[in-house]
Amino acid sequence: CTAGNGVFLIDVDVLTLQLSVTNQIAGGGQSRKTGADDVGGFVLVIGGGHSIGIPLAVSADYSFVARSATMTLHPIRTSGTLITAEPTFEYMKKTQERVVDFIVEHSHASRDDIETKMNCTDNMANDVGTLLFGPEAAEMGLIDQVGSLSDALKRLRQMI
Repeated sequence: CTAGNGVFLIDVDVLTLQLSVTNQIAGGGQSRKTGADDVGGFVLVIGGGHSIGIPLAVSADYSFVARSATMTLHPIRTSGTLITAEPTFEYMKKTQERVVDFIVEHSHASRDDIETKMNCTDNMANDVGTLLFGPEAAEMGLIDQVGSLSDALKRLRQMI
């Protein structure tokens, strides 16, 4: 949901706060690896994020994560009626590839690291994926820096 001109507040899982400065203010944003147009701004993950929260977090020019925050990296989920035909599986595979491609293009994390953690079967009980704490998310390159709300606000002031 939008909270004002170029600032977005998004609640994903516990709380993911995304403050995106418009391209005019931030000087334009591009993907870190490809140079593609980007939302710009920065993200602070305070509580936890998973699923769509990770692509949202990596879409910023700069991101912070709280030391105690968690980020759950897992494969695409589906629910409801599933037609068990080859085209359905191909569609799911292509969708998963698009998500991984986006994360790779907009973060410093490697494709191998993302896919390994996404398909891990020994990290979470009864599930597939990996639960990353703030420092682990920064270490693998999903997030730029472990920091606090005040660190993020200082960075925002510098960007304006």
